[in-house]
Amino acid sequence: MAHRVVWALFNGVWPAHEIDHINGIRWDNRLSNLRDATRAQQQRNVRQRKDNTTGAKGVDFKACIGKWRARINHGGRRVHLGAFASLEEAIAARKVAERECGYHANHGRIG
Repeated sequence: MAHRVVWALFNGVWPAHEIDHINGIRWDNRLSNLRDATRAQQQRNVRQRKDNTTGAKGVDFKACIGKWRARINHGGRRVHLGAFASLEEAIAARKVAERECGYHANHGRIG
């Protein structure tokens, strides 16, 4: 938990919540890469899962309707953003929702 010590040394207090590594690299404990964040805020700054097949978080293909579906978690609920004819439209809808819901710009990064 070196990141918590780094935070405390530079700020003079222990973090109120959890320490989030902004760039997603756990060993990068530069102060500029650390922020005091709630669990919900941290979840809005996670990388894309390795088993993701669409290339975008919150977007999948619903074979039963033959459309791409976009969803997002907000306020403790999963919100359906719509069904779209193309993957690009679904990704665009998801990106708009991420900005509106306060997701971090790094959310869904690859690697």
